[in-house]
Amino acid sequence: MEKYIWLNPVVLKMYKQEDLNKTLENLGFQIVTCEENHLETVKNKYKDQFAGCSGLLCDNRCPKAISYVKAHYDHPSLEYSAIKPILIHSAEELANRFKEEEVELYIITPCTDLRDLGIKLSLKNTIFKTWTEFCKDHQIILPSISAEKSPIPPGFFDNISNVVSLGSKDDIDRFFKESSLEENQLIEMLYCQGGCHNGDGVRIVND
Repeated sequence: MEKYIWLNPVVLKMYKQEDLNKTLENLGFQIVTCEENHLETVKNKYKDQFAGCSGLLCDNRCPKAISYVKAHYDHPSLEYSAIKPILIHSAEELANRFKEEEVELYIITPCTDLRDLGIKLSLKNTIFKTWTEFCKDHQIILPSISAEKSPIPPGFFDNISNVVSLGSKDDIDRFFKESSLEENQLIEMLYCQGGCHNGDGVRIVND
């Protein structure tokens, strides 16, 4: 059975490309990429949705941030977007590409929350794993490069006006405790400090 793997941008930044490719090839995996530009697709979807929003639109790219806000700061003025995260858009494109074949398609996530969100979709032949889990399952030991900045850092909505960017749990707490929640804003929310490079699914314990 053919085995394919899609790697999120965080993982791709963590290693020398040649070393990563060789390791996965030796394990029988072929790295696959998307043909569609899901980053721009998602950004434009938010731009369109925000144009018709009368309250505060919450960015849905980070499921952990959304869950946290709903549990601690839910408010009638908040509108939670139904736009799927970029990773989920990518997974759906690839799952559709291989749906008529008997393959194993691995989608590697930077955190357990995105993994769980993907699993709930029940995409045919598609397996969602965090990178930490995948490395443990396949006994991967590679010297990693410490990422000081996320490949998709806060500031994703730079083409949309009136955006407040919250790049950590502390930023989220500060905003919802100190703001009146009356302005028409798009709220960018990332739970992990600075972005997905600090997610719980890319912690390497076997360097």
